Amino acid sequence: MSVEEILKYIGTYWEIYRYLGREERYFDDIKKYLMKECDKPESTARANISGFKTARDTIIKISQDGKSVSVDPQKWNNLFWTMDERIRFTDYDDRAKELKEVFDAYL
Repeated sequence: MSVEEILKYIGTYWEIYRYLGREERYFDDIKKYLMKECDKPESTARANISGFKTARDTIIKISQDGKSVSVDPQKWNNLFWTMDERIRFTDYDDRAKELKEVFDAYL
């Protein structure tokens, strides 16, 4: 996993990620969102979706029929912990300390 590439990818397709949230969305709905809410022409919306679908380092999971997409929780967690290894932001976050205590208590 290339953290740098994934973060660039998320930044490039931020509008799509923002719309996805924690839900599975159909690509047709994503296109409509980009056109209506983000004021993108149809050709730009299609190009964004095409690039989004074909990027190498991603944290998405495309359905077997290829019609919908969601954020893959396991890939997201891998990204988070890989970033933390490099940046060490959990050292300064009380929520991370509480989470570690829970993990230590139950694992």
